[in-house]
Amino acid sequence: DNIPSDEQMAEKQRKTHENLLVMWEYGKVRQLQAMVLGAIVEALGEDPSSFSLRSCLTMDIPELSTEPKDCLTSVEKEVWNWLTKGRRTCFSWDPAISPLGAYLFHRLGS
Repeated sequence: DNIPSDEQMAEKQRKTHENLLVMWEYGKVRQLQAMVLGAIVEALGEDPSSFSLRSCLTMDIPELSTEPKDCLTSVEKEVWNWLTKGRRTCFSWDPAISPLGAYLFHRLGS
């Protein structure tokens, strides 16, 4: 029988919970990034709904280390790695590496 043991199930549940936490934290950073970009566009007198923010997603920002700070939790370190080193999947509207997101995460935390 291929029935997982209690220990294997507990590990799968732990990993699933950790993955959900990483996605939640990553989503919060990306939402903040969109809000910041929208505010910048509004400050320029443009309408964010008609302004293409795609080019802003990879804008140059102050240089940051790609190594996470020691004080970060394992979830925060995973989010940091996604923002600075990229993910396996990316889209034109969600680039693998997010310099602005990494900068905001570095300055403001999770």
